[in-house]
Amino acid sequence: MFLILKYGMGKYIVEIKKNTKKEKILCYEFDEENFEDIIKVINSFKNDIRYELIYKPYSISEEDIINVFLSSENISEKMKNKIKLYFNIEGD
Repeated sequence: MFLILKYGMGKYIVEIKKNTKKEKILCYEFDEENFEDIIKVINSFKNDIRYELIYKPYSISEEDIINVFLSSENISEKMKNKIKLYFNIEGD
């Protein structure tokens, strides 16, 4: 899987895809079945996005990035629960 930052329709979009396209700004490959890999990608993405968007009037928070994982159909419920526990997110 890939965690992607791209620009579209006047805003930045963060999404998870099975494959990647050339119009991305940042792209991180990860194993959706490996919890440590997911945490590493979230933290790397969060740190790198700060520098990518530093001079732009946009902001993407850690919560936004985590929500992409929690709402993705490509991430198992077991992994979503682990992510919620790790980041101390109360869920439904």
